[in-house]
Amino acid sequence: MAFHRTYRRIGIEKGDERRVMGVDGRTGRVLLEGPNGKTGQTVGWEPEKIGGKTGGAEVYKTEDIELQAGDRIRWTRNDQGLGLFNSRTAEVTAVGNGRVSFQLEDGRKLELEKNDPQMRHLDHAWASTVHAFQGRIVDNVIAAMEAGIPS
Repeated sequence: MAFHRTYRRIGIEKGDERRVMGVDGRTGRVLLEGPNGKTGQTVGWEPEKIGGKTGGAEVYKTEDIELQAGDRIRWTRNDQGLGLFNSRTAEVTAVGNGRVSFQLEDGRKLELEKNDPQMRHLDHAWASTVHAFQGRIVDNVIAAMEAGIPS
């Protein structure tokens, strides 16, 4: 989980990321790992009472993916500091020594360490939704469409 606001009552600062350790269905609490990944210090978060309805938190699933030079990726989260935007693509140019190098759409080069927070917010760019692809200019498009006779 990523928190976009500070929630002092539960010790969460804006920008904190916490792993979900479990959910207590009886109380409605989401059990989060403690600060700095400390699993012995779980925090009980009640989304119905603290920030769950106001967009103050974001839940996402992490998966390991294998990257190699030549792969196309897409960013799944904005990073203003790095100039990266959700659904924009890049090409992996090199992988090694705990780093991944990218060639961005705008021609810039970017190198990230494997544990850089932005590395959790990318995916292979094998396919894209129409919504994510709006405004793009490409030479070729393959579309999967339903064929049927209107009634």
